[in-house]
Amino acid sequence: DDMNLIREYGPPKLIEEGTEFPFICLAPQLPGDVHWDPDALHALVQDVIEKHSINENQIYLTGLSRGGFGTWEFAVSYPHLFAAIAPVCARGISGIERVKDMAIWIFHGEQDPGVPVQDSKWLYRELIEVDADVRITIYPDLGHDIWDRVYNDELFWQWLLDQKKQ
Repeated sequence: DDMNLIREYGPPKLIEEGTEFPFICLAPQLPGDVHWDPDALHALVQDVIEKHSINENQIYLTGLSRGGFGTWEFAVSYPHLFAAIAPVCARGISGIERVKDMAIWIFHGEQDPGVPVQDSKWLYRELIEVDADVRITIYPDLGHDIWDRVYNDELFWQWLLDQKKQ
């Protein structure tokens, strides 16, 4: 219930610090006692699409920790919405084959004590088996809080913005 917490991590943190991006950034907050609601997220995105000039071939999704799981859940629920996704330190999900037609970059810390890196490795292998456009970066020296490393990497943003829906 504290919207200021959104500004402490990931893309909202970079925007708060003055980074300018060539896109609109939505950063919904998930209270600790509820699960992600892909239908509500979809309604939010559709509302933004209707009210703003959005290129629907370049809609991206990323999230860290519980937001990373929300990334998987939202993408699996609405696979035709996104050009690319980038889950960061996220646990596994079923139905992963539904996202095979978008670009995917998975990030995880090898030393993550809270979300097993095996989840990301398993998802990567599952996606390779269905010929998905997927890559994975495992940081061997980091634990759970890898998001600064991910989101401060210019190569990540360049990759993301190069993706377009097929």
